[in-house]
Amino acid sequence: MYDIPSYLVSFGLFALMVGAMLLGTVTGKRLQMNENEESKSQANAVQGSLLGLLALLLGFTFSLSLGRYDQRSTEVVNEANALGTAWLRTDLLSDERRDEAKALLSRYGIIRVEAARVSAADFDRREELIRAAETIFGNLWTLASDEAREVGGPVAMAFAASLNDMIDALSSRDAAIDRHSPNWSSSCSLALSSCSAA
Repeated sequence: MYDIPSYLVSFGLFALMVGAMLLGTVTGKRLQMNENEESKSQANAVQGSLLGLLALLLGFTFSLSLGRYDQRSTEVVNEANALGTAWLRTDLLSDERRDEAKALLSRYGIIRVEAARVSAADFDRREELIRAAETIFGNLWTLASDEAREVGGPVAMAFAASLNDMIDALSSRDAAIDRHSPNWSSSCSLALSSCSAA
């Protein structure tokens, strides 16, 4: 369902609700003559149960969505911090690699900002930007490996560690984007198991 535009989903739900209301009205008028106190109490009990289940499902959905939003926000900050640390550590590299490292990190940052502007439903464009970022990271890692072999020392190791944190942050952020609230069948199962446990 995440591939379907939201306006189509909204229109489809609206049409289904209107259809269900019309069907319920027609059916209710036909059955109204057979109505008694017992059927009213049963209908009220079913209605109350359905509303309670709906409230439970809405509560779970909002809770999961809020958790996902908080995690995505945290991952953005973590990736920005990792990129900033790597940028600062380029100043400690040897002269022949410093400018190249800065240029690669600038391109990497631009690609990651562009990826943040892409809709989560646009999988192809996101994958394209992720591959571009990973290609730049590969060039950065080659540069860090050359620095470690030729110059060595704690500075080269610190730069390599910051690059490692940077690629970890990329993976964590993209994994957080791919996490969605469970579909309605999973939510029903979760709600029913919580009710049975209570």
